Amino acid sequence: MNVLVVDIGFNTVDILGVVNGRPSREWSGMLERGGISRIGEQVGAFLQREFNFELPEQAIKDVLQKKEIALYGATKDISWAIRKASEEYGVWLVQEIRSRWEGFLKKSDRLILAGGGAYHVADVFYSMYP
Repeated sequence: MNVLVVDIGFNTVDILGVVNGRPSREWSGMLERGGISRIGEQVGAFLQREFNFELPEQAIKDVLQKKEIALYGATKDISWAIRKASEEYGVWLVQEIRSRWEGFLKKSDRLILAGGGAYHVADVFYSMYP
């Protein structure tokens, strides 16, 4: 069985190609600065642009999880901005994976999304790789 495992972390995306049940160095790799921190950067830019509100990276992680911010005592729902950034990130990530691993994907039996970032891109991947 051939499997491509895409482990999406905050800073990196680790790719593991498994050929006939064994890890393959040839089909494995990493996308540095390719994790969901990219979503955080977009959301941070949105907050700066829309609300003149700047948050450190750790606070952005919490915002991505809660999908809202507290601003002057009022809670602002920013789930749509996070959803938009997640979709754009998902499309980018699929393109990156296709550009490097398309040959392997064509002969793979499965594509497995793993890591905390999988939650943010699952819909994009499912639409492209059912």
